[in-house]
Amino acid sequence: MIGLIASLGILGQSASAFAQSDDGGVEASPQQGFEFGAGRADYSQSGSFRDGSWMWGMSAEQGLLSGATAVSADASDASTIYVGGVNSVWVSNDSGASWREGISFQNTRRMPGVNGDDDDNTEDARTGDQEDMQATRLREYLRTEIENQTGSADLAESLLDDITDDELLDAKDINDLETIANLDLDIDSDLTRIPLIMMEQGGGGIILSDYDSYMVRYLAAIGAGAELDSAITMAASTSAVWSFKSNSAATYAVTSEAIYYTADKGKTWDVFTLAPDDASILSFDISSDGRTVLIGTTSGMLLTRDAGTEWFSIDSGVDGAFFEVHVVESDNSLWGLSTEAIYYSADAGLTWNAVDTRMRAGESVLQLVPGRGGASIVLTTDNLYQGEQTGAGFVFTEIPHRPFVQEDRGQNRQY
Repeated sequence: MIGLIASLGILGQSASAFAQSDDGGVEASPQQGFEFGAGRADYSQSGSFRDGSWMWGMSAEQGLLSGATAVSADASDASTIYVGGVNSVWVSNDSGASWREGISFQNTRRMPGVNGDDDDNTEDARTGDQEDMQATRLREYLRTEIENQTGSADLAESLLDDITDDELLDAKDINDLETIANLDLDIDSDLTRIPLIMMEQGGGGIILSDYDSYMVRYLAAIGAGAELDSAITMAASTSAVWSFKSNSAATYAVTSEAIYYTADKGKTWDVFTLAPDDASILSFDISSDGRTVLIGTTSGMLLTRDAGTEWFSIDSGVDGAFFEVHVVESDNSLWGLSTEAIYYSADAGLTWNAVDTRMRAGESVLQLVPGRGGASIVLTTDNLYQGEQTGAGFVFTEIPHRPFVQEDRGQNRQY
């Protein structure tokens, strides 16, 4: 999960003012003063900033130990927090003091080599290639966790060298691997829910993490030699929650196969819409009145202006997989960020144009925060830009910014 800007209010600042400001963070609720974040292996880590001080807490809830892919607060009640991970959404209605699993799901379209996602990967029906891929996947996950939590790469290597592939494949729980269980690692004990998947590619394999954003997964697949179409499909192959969107009526959880929603602060969930047969869902945004909905998929965008009575498919004149979409109500504009370009519509989606960013060769856009009148903040693989629309088109200016820092107010602060 990549967090960039805590508030769109920064779009009214100059580049220099932003560089000197204290804006930033992972996510922010609509209620001022509340901010929280989570990351891989820190599913339940959250913090709030009130009265000039940070307050952090960790939950001991077993189901939260795998890590988080998305987090959000309810639009009308910041004490209700939603945490999305692999196969599930967890909900707290008391600012994180207690948690419950709100919904559980599974992506049936995951690529071959992912244990537990289809009948071909069960213990009685494993093929040799799938066995090898699953064993590699388990080793990589455990190696990373042992090294990160003990600080010793040698210990991780030594322990895993003593465990055979068959022992790894037969283990359903961390306690089935006694030497590793004795380390008391801070991870989910259920080894069928590990956050790494391995894709077949040219006789080898590409390991992707469920806890990376879509674009990071896509770039990793391209970097490992996958063809364009294969990389788009591989990057979408996850059972994790991509993101949340909350308005006054409901909170929506976005996954590859469906968008789920709750209108009662996580007590009950239903399906808002399913993915098209030939594509996966990657992103979603909805207006405050629920009438305008924009969905990004691996093959284009879907748009409705009447709360779903009529849908329009936006696939002509646009390219790539749309991993981020935005409905900007202040000026009735729409934005779509794909693996190929940034697209902008100033007329509620009737026409779309690619934005010429004029950025450095080789830069890939990772995140976009749009504002009124074509203003935007853009995060790339190399830089941070502020964009504005002029008579001559869009102009993007590099923003002087501070690198990642850690302060005593809290961990993992981003600028």
